[in-house]
Amino acid sequence: MIKVHFFNWDCGILDIEKELGLSNDIIELLKHNVSDLSFEASDNEGDMGNNTILWFSADNEEKSSDEIRRILSLLTSKESKVKYTVSIVNDFT
Repeated sequence: MIKVHFFNWDCGILDIEKELGLSNDIIELLKHNVSDLSFEASDNEGDMGNNTILWFSADNEEKSSDEIRRILSLLTSKESKVKYTVSIVNDFT
């Protein structure tokens, strides 16, 4: 399972699309641009609005994770306060 965790611990409610300058949904953007990626679920840490966790599956998790990182690095400007991690985990915890 691929875990994409967006966060800005200093904000009240995180708006990922606004932070990344997107007019479309981040989930749809990733699914459209990363081969073989399927959205599974969303979550957050600590029931707080300042972070969002997106869970994806893919046949080749390493390759898909690298593609996600590449896309997010291109989208993240130096002025953006949103941070992210992309990792491969064994479960939804």
